[in-house]
Amino acid sequence: MAGPGQVPDSEVTRLAADLEAAVRRLAAQGVLWFWAGGALGFDTLAELTVMKVREQMPQVHLGLLLPGEDQTAGWHPANTAVYEVIRSRADAVEYAAGQAQAAALAARCAGCIAWCPPGQPEPPLAARARQAGLELLLL
Repeated sequence: MAGPGQVPDSEVTRLAADLEAAVRRLAAQGVLWFWAGGALGFDTLAELTVMKVREQMPQVHLGLLLPGEDQTAGWHPANTAVYEVIRSRADAVEYAAGQAQAAALAARCAGCIAWCPPGQPEPPLAARARQAGLELLLL
């Protein structure tokens, strides 16, 4: 799952609904693992959405591939608290930084759910998925 570090308040409700529909559709097709990088913004929204879907579809799993133990350094305490909840409830947590993180995320994926605001460049993971010929679901 890939997207920007900030999601405008005006987009959150629509984007959350689109994410949930995409996760449910993919799960119905047999995609049961969803990986994200633990960043603020789209990643957080996507991770929370996978956790919500998992409540009704326990076969769905959330994997986190995080850049390091200090990822939340400098974050607002409320954001850190949400991150810690997500990390504690993930089905798998692994660490890799920089380009290794993007490569490891791409290697674990059969596809990529991504969101890119109008006028913004495609997220690097989405571009990598496209180049690898993986299914790319743009919300």
